[in-house]
Amino acid sequence: MLRLGVLVSGRGSNLEAILRAIADGRLACEVALVVSNRADALGLEIARIHGAPTALLEHRQYASREQFDTALVGALARAGRMSMTIELPAIDAGAIGELIMMLEIATVVAGALYGVNPLDQPGVELGKVLTYGLMGRPGFPPPDDAQPDPGNVCA
Repeated sequence: MLRLGVLVSGRGSNLEAILRAIADGRLACEVALVVSNRADALGLEIARIHGAPTALLEHRQYASREQFDTALVGALARAGRMSMTIELPAIDAGAIGELIMMLEIATVVAGALYGVNPLDQPGVELGKVLTYGLMGRPGFPPPDDAQPDPGNVCA
């Protein structure tokens, strides 16, 4: 089962939507940990009400961003939630292109491990339709006209 690590800093409205979708059976996963950098974040209370584990990591308690990030990765790891940090050498077309290619390859490899074809999924098909619409390809609606599958909470 997919285990989510959710970061909150305020009301927790996205967290609450995720927890409701899980409770309703619309999202097949569990919240492994809810982390906030603010003790007064309402999202922490929402997590507690739903029985989700929480952690408070106030960034001001760390001497540097790197120390905070290390603590965050450690908290997620202790909760059994994998984490990955990607550092780009620059924010330019080449670096972004390499990142997208790496993520596409990772998706295909994960699909092979799970025994699914990740390039033949409803979200992929919608992405193709939207892209073709943006390109002005005949027979494809512009993005404003394309509608996602209402049964897919991830769309």
